[in-house]
Amino acid sequence: MAWRIQLSNRPIQRLDILSGQRSLLAAWPNPKQVHYFDLQHGTKLDHLNLDEPESPDRDLPAWAEYQKTLIAPNEVALPVVKGKRLTVYSSANRAIQLIQDGAAFTLNANGSETSLELEPNIEIVRIAMDRTVGLLAFLDYLGRVHIYHRHLRVGIFDTDLTISSDSFPQLNVADGGAAIMVGNGQQIVILESDGRIKRRYTTHYPYGVLACSPDGRSLALSDLDSGVIRIYNASNMLLTHQRFAVDLLADAKRAQLLPVTITTSAAISTLAITNKGALAFSTMGLVCVSNLSRMKLIS
Repeated sequence: MAWRIQLSNRPIQRLDILSGQRSLLAAWPNPKQVHYFDLQHGTKLDHLNLDEPESPDRDLPAWAEYQKTLIAPNEVALPVVKGKRLTVYSSANRAIQLIQDGAAFTLNANGSETSLELEPNIEIVRIAMDRTVGLLAFLDYLGRVHIYHRHLRVGIFDTDLTISSDSFPQLNVADGGAAIMVGNGQQIVILESDGRIKRRYTTHYPYGVLACSPDGRSLALSDLDSGVIRIYNASNMLLTHQRFAVDLLADAKRAQLLPVTITTSAAISTLAITNKGALAFSTMGLVCVSNLSRMKLIS
């Protein structure tokens, strides 16, 4: 399993690996357009333009129709869908959803909606939700993580990280709240679901993207200076695998007949990794799927 495809002439917004009976890659050239590929072979299955309903009334039939478009061809819900007004975060089975409408947040759990009350006068920079139990994390510009178990606030926890719009702020929540990973492009803080900090790590290089596997055991980072993708054991932050992104691209099979230009200068804009070591990333509009077996093993 290693393939690549030129999807756009602009940076890819996001990549989601949707693990199921048939694992898929969802690639987003822009916030409203998603392309689905078979993760194993790179076969394109479908693409959709997602247009949220004009009316904010979620009791209307248009909202139910919109909800159907948030489910991938393998029956797994898309993790995050951003529209003009709304952003919807979903669990894998769509039983739990966080709906953001401006500064207002509504949690829908099995059809029952509850308003989520955040601390007033805070500026949120990143939001993440786990895909199984509905653990929510909000990162603010003060470097604090606001943790909720569904609509119940667990607490607000200071990471001591300096967060700014140009510091590559990152936030990931592993399934079941196994770990909450916060980064600012140079440091990484890993928290328990109750807010306790269990590890703090400073990289020897600036990184652009941070991604963790659903089980929280593996962490992937992109080196901004060298273009190397590095994989760490999240429990001890020991480096396990690494390779230049350009080499992974050259090693991958083209999933299209059109020629693909591989450049060494394009920065990695997205990363995703699975529990079994499948890796997806993009440089500009070029998408690549590979795996840890094609990377250098660090003993």
